[in-house]
Order: sequence, then structure tokens, then C-alpha cells
Amino acid sequence: MKITIKINSYLQQYVDGQEEISREIEPGSTIKNILDSFEFPEGTKFLTLINGVHQLLDYVLNDGDTLAVFPPLGGG
Repeated sequence: MKITIKINSYLQQYVDGQEEISREIEPGSTIKNILDSFEFPEGTKFLTLINGVHQLLDYVLNDGDTLAVFPPLGGG
């Protein structure tokens, strides 16, 4: 299966500055599996979207999905 991963904001520094990555994954892979494959610092929090819809880390990915990864949003 093939997915697209879009990395946003300062998280790009942990993926060699890449904004978009195409990756072959195993069936049954979750968002957590994908995030664990990167070298993000331990304890990093994420906001994750699949095809523009918020999903939790245990979401099972499908062929053709686009995973967008953002740092937590803040502000006031």
C-alpha cells in the first residue's frame, strides 16, 4: 500500500526538511506505526489528519491515504 505523508511546521526538521513523503506501508499499519518510524523526539505531541479529517493514532491506514502531521496548535 502507498500513502502520502505531509509534515508541517517545525516537525520538518526531523525528516530532513521534507514537506511531503511517499511511503509504501504494510496493510494494517496505523498512524502510530508511521510516526514511530520517524526520529521525532520522545514525547512529541501531534495533530493528525487523514484525508483532511482528524484521526487518532490507532487509525488503520488505507491505500492512497494522505496523512498530515502537525504539532499541537496553540494560541489565544
